[in-house]
Amino acid sequence: MTRYLPTEEQCWTSLDVRAIPMQACRLWEGDHNVESGLYRLPAGLTIPSHRHRWHLRRRAG
Repeated sequence: MTRYLPTEEQCWTSLDVRAIPMQACRLWEGDHNVESGLYRLPAGLTIPSHRHRWHLRRRAG
């Protein structure tokens, strides 16, 4: 079940993603380790091509 975070629970936090410092603000979280948020990246940052271990796939049929 998806849970939207109320405005008072949304806040910017520092995190390190593969040695890249950034700020994140989670907006909602759901089942199966799915979440959505906003991210502030350093100016001029380019994220190299990559794949996520978990991703969504549309089922056939």
